[in-house]
Parts: sequence; structure tokens; C-alpha cells
Amino acid sequence: MKCSVSCCRLQGGPGWASGRGTDLLPLSPQMLQLRVCQGGAAFLALRRLLRCPAAWQSTQRVEYKPIKKVMVANRGEIAIRVFRACTELGIRTVAVYSEQDTGQMHRQKADEAYLIGRGLPPVQAYLHIPDIIKVAKENEVDAVHPGYGFLSERADFAQACMDAGVRFIGPTPEVVRKMGDKVEARAIAISAGVPVVPGTDAPISSLSEAQEFSNTYGFPIIFKAAYGGGGRGMRVVRSYEELEENYTRAFSEALSAFGNGALFVEKFVEKPRHIEVQILGDKYGNVVHLYERDCSIQRRHQKVVEIAPAAHLDTQLRSKLTNDAVRLAKQVGAAAQESCLLGGPATSPLGQRLGAKRSVYCPESVPWPGWLPKSGQALCLSVCLSVCSLTSACGFPRQVGYENAGTVEFLVDKQGRHYFIEVNSRLQVEHTVTEEITDVDLVHAQIHISEGKSLPDLGLKQDNVRINGCAIQCRVTTEDPARGFQPDTGRIEVGGAA
Repeated sequence: MKCSVSCCRLQGGPGWASGRGTDLLPLSPQMLQLRVCQGGAAFLALRRLLRCPAAWQSTQRVEYKPIKKVMVANRGEIAIRVFRACTELGIRTVAVYSEQDTGQMHRQKADEAYLIGRGLPPVQAYLHIPDIIKVAKENEVDAVHPGYGFLSERADFAQACMDAGVRFIGPTPEVVRKMGDKVEARAIAISAGVPVVPGTDAPISSLSEAQEFSNTYGFPIIFKAAYGGGGRGMRVVRSYEELEENYTRAFSEALSAFGNGALFVEKFVEKPRHIEVQILGDKYGNVVHLYERDCSIQRRHQKVVEIAPAAHLDTQLRSKLTNDAVRLAKQVGAAAQESCLLGGPATSPLGQRLGAKRSVYCPESVPWPGWLPKSGQALCLSVCLSVCSLTSACGFPRQVGYENAGTVEFLVDKQGRHYFIEVNSRLQVEHTVTEEITDVDLVHAQIHISEGKSLPDLGLKQDNVRINGCAIQCRVTTEDPARGFQPDTGRIEVGGAA
């Protein structure tokens, strides 16, 4: 099936879709353009688009580029896990290590290993983006896997990889940024029709805003770090007397852990189940779920036991959770795409032209023709921007959904109502229990998706993903009872039943 197209001339001047005088690239005959008939808004291309959806798909083909060398910007167990997957796929591996990690196993397991962060403390060494990018470029690395922790949810790192011509094995920088902002992620969930816990629409900047929220919704409430997770910057408040102290502590913890003390407030759900859904998305808009994990057993908001699938989970509730996770993932990609088109990152051609402002792009700043109704202008602009995004004319990725691995997390209350809390835009520690019950190697899938393969290419259609058995992951925590159960380190010498 073939759709004919015609050129869009909205300003009465040069045809902006042709690329003359703009940042846009020339459109091929197969790419969609829009005809606006003078005296009205007869959107012929939109009509043909609805009749011929294959036209959209034809613009979404992504070139397959095999990955020959992968660097893991991490250490320890996750680095070794990724190296194993690469070896199974015949891909050469590169490790990075700090001065303190010279003898660590992850260095020995890689084909190549390079020192980073000379003179820096161990944690800071693995956060030193310039050194990591330098190693990748000097050693012809095709792709970087961030693992979990460290730089795995840093949008600036994902962008730095792309700018250096190195693939980032994970979501696009814009998606990473949006998911790292808990308030923005919450807004995307609302726009996708996914239920959320009552909370503030934006980070709060003063104690008085927290007091106002508590007056509206009552206690208990919970403070959460707006730009981080992992249980840090989280404080439950059960009475007005506890409010000021917990606000101060949460702000301090968030500032120390994430460099930003911004908080948002939510109504605290008493004794919920914490259920998370594993998702995978490709560059073509396909998203599948790999069912759920129950991580309700926690210590100080840190997960201790992970069970897949969640035990005694109502079938209808499971369907709601997984469907909402997929719907949210698709909305995340669409929202990231929209923000790019309405300004975009400063590093893109369009972003540079706009000065990275979130304002609508009107080529050559020519006013809309007076004969075009405002409703027609909005629809016309929406269609044109969509066409532009799908053809990558603005220099942005062509994906229309969440790309690569991620986890959508929910709380389920005593009444069986579920609420979205966050998206982790990375591989998680507990990914292995999902692999056990679905027989899907998530790291293999991550690499293949970054190469340009689609989920169907990998045999990953939703109907093919089945639960087989169950799996449990338990984490060892070390604390010193003599010091108020503060975190501790040392050799485990004696074990026994609790």
C-alpha cells in the first residue's frame, strides 16, 4: 500500500518541509507531509495517515548496527553479569576500575581494563564522566552499559555517550531525565490515566507548603526526594509535631545523596504491597511486560527480598498493573518526544536554534495565515511535528515509546487499589528473578535492542511471554546492633537461624 503526499506551506512563503532556510532535512517521497487548502483546514495527509498507518511504520526503520565491543561503566557483580552476557554473544568487553579496585574480580573478567578517576575516592572515580568517555573513545568502544547505581540514571551521562558517538545501552537521555524527576514522572503517569497517590504537583520549597498539604489530606504523609530514590530522602510524618523535624532531615538527606534537596509530598499508604513490573521497549514503539516482582519486604525503604511472580496476586489486579505499566511506558516515550519537539536539548540542531526554550517552533518566525482557524493551526502543528519526529528531521531519535529495559513500580493498598510511584530507567539488581520465571535474558535483550533489533525480531511478543515457576532473591544486610543498627562491613564468620 502506498500513500501519496504533498508539500506543506503554512506561512505562504518557502516550503518549510523542504528544508530550505531551516534545520530540517529534505523529506523523501515516502515521508508524510501535510496539505492545507486555502480557505479551510482540509488535512488531506492526516486523512491518508489514518487510512494508511503503514506510512508511519515506513519512517521508523532503524539501521541495524551490530555491537562488537561493550564497556561497563560500573564495578562488581553487575559488571561481571554484563560481561558474561557479552561473552555469550561474542562481544569483546571493557572494564573500568578505580585505584582502590585494582584487584577486583570485574577487572579480571573483562577482555580489557582501564584505570579511571586517578587520585579520586572510589565512588567519585566511577562518577567521573570525562574519564569514562575518554576510555570509550580511545579504545573504540561501540556501546556503554551503565549497570545499576552510579551513572545508570544520569541523563547527562547518557547524553555524553551519544555526543561521543558511543551507544548508551538504556533509554534515551530525555527519557532518563524525565524518569529521574519524580514529579515529572508522576505528571506523565496522570496523563496516561495511571492512578497515583495524592501528592504535590511540583517539588515543595518550604515547610509551609508541607503544612498546607497535611491540612488538606491529613496524616500520615511522606516526604520523598524529587531527584533520587533508593530510600534516601524519605521520611514518614504521622503528626503535626513531627513535621518540621522530618522535613529538615529529608531535605538534608536528599541534598547529601543527590546534590538537590528538593522534596515532594505524598499521602502515606499504610502497610502496602510494593509491586514492580519489568518492561522492555524497542526503537519501534513496541513495549512488552515480563510480569511482576513483589518487593514488599524492606529494611529502611531498601528492598531485602524479591519474589517473582508476586504471590497471591489477584488475576485482575495483575492485568491492571501490567497494562498500566505498558501504557505508561508508551506515554513516557511520547512525552519525551513532545518535549524535544517543543524545544529539545541544547545539543540538538533544533535546540540550538531555539536556545533550548520550551516554545513552539515556527520556522523563520512567520505568523500563521489568518485564514487558518486556531483549531486548525493546533492540529496542523501537531501533525507536522509528529511527521518531523518520525523522520528524525530534527535530529531526535525516532522511537515512539520507552526504549530498552525499565521497571514501573506501584503500591497496592489493603483494598487492592494500586498507585504508581516511579519508573527506574535501568536494569535492577533483582532482574535475575524475572529472568528465571520468563526465560528471557534481559541483558541480551538490552544489547540487541541497542543494536537496532525489534522485540518481534527477538521473539518477544506479549503472547509469547509466560510465567514458569517462581524465584526468590534475598539480599544480605550488615548492621551493627551496638551502634544503633548502623550499616557495617566485615567478613561473615558465623551464620544461624534468625
